[in-house]
Amino acid sequence: MTTAAFDDHERVQWAGKAAAYRDSYAALCAYPAGRLLDAAGVGADVRVLDVGTGTGTVAVLACARAAGVTAVDAEPSMLEIARRRAPAATVRRAVLPHLPFPDGVFDAAVANFVLNHVGDPEAAVREMRRVVRPGGRLAVTIWPYPAPPAQQLWTTIFDAAGVRRPADLPRVAPDRDFPRTRDGLADLLDRTGLSHGR
Repeated sequence: MTTAAFDDHERVQWAGKAAAYRDSYAALCAYPAGRLLDAAGVGADVRVLDVGTGTGTVAVLACARAAGVTAVDAEPSMLEIARRRAPAATVRRAVLPHLPFPDGVFDAAVANFVLNHVGDPEAAVREMRRVVRPGGRLAVTIWPYPAPPAQQLWTTIFDAAGVRRPADLPRVAPDRDFPRTRDGLADLLDRTGLSHGR
């Protein structure tokens, strides 16, 4: 499986889905947003890049902290909602692993549940690191695997209904993937040259 095939599949799956996401999973994904910003040291006058902003949840919280917020996402329908929700932020389209910014222009970068949706997570982290100044901070969240008990209910429900995951769905290539655990994420950050708190 190529990185491009996985990324293309993700683009198709999210196309035009912003309203559905806003009305469903966005609230669940918002849960760690405050702690994500804390980990990145986001406060007044901090220049922060919110990568994969979705409908702008993290951007809104960062604006409320008086940070200088730039928010990017690959999906235009997400950007429309994010612009309305975070009018103080600069909101533009960008697709990892290519961010349209010079080296070191931000004090911090955050990505809330974004690394699960890219075909080359290490390249994505390296690109976020590139746009953060030396001594700045980068903070990310991921969906863990195995899934927590509440998320495992979906598998139980689908199994009970006889629903099977298609065998041909794109997956991250094994040589590009990382274990979706605390240690797996820490090792990914280590490979990109970041120091980290576990």
